[in-house]
Amino acid sequence: MKVRKSSWHYKVWRWPNGKEEPTNLCAYFWHVAFVLLICASPLGWIAFLLAAIGAAGEWLQDKWDARSYRRGPRPPKVPREPGLIRSYLRAKKARVCPLIEFVDEDAR
Repeated sequence: MKVRKSSWHYKVWRWPNGKEEPTNLCAYFWHVAFVLLICASPLGWIAFLLAAIGAAGEWLQDKWDARSYRRGPRPPKVPREPGLIRSYLRAKKARVCPLIEFVDEDAR
């Protein structure tokens, strides 16, 4: 699995320490989860809820606009890479822990 150095979870991982980068997804995931749990506070939860409500509103508005203007067949969906949580859950289900590689934004 490739992890971009510009991703939010890499920045969360990098924030509290300057250690060597982990080599597997499990260690990386649990470190990010631990940092997020430690940093969770009532103020953080309020900010998260407000951001989620705003994002949901924008998503609904985009869906509504797309539905009202769409004429003809739908464009084909472009497959995306799974995110950190989905990749971890797939690895946990398969009982493997894939190796990760950190890449810069330029080296896609």
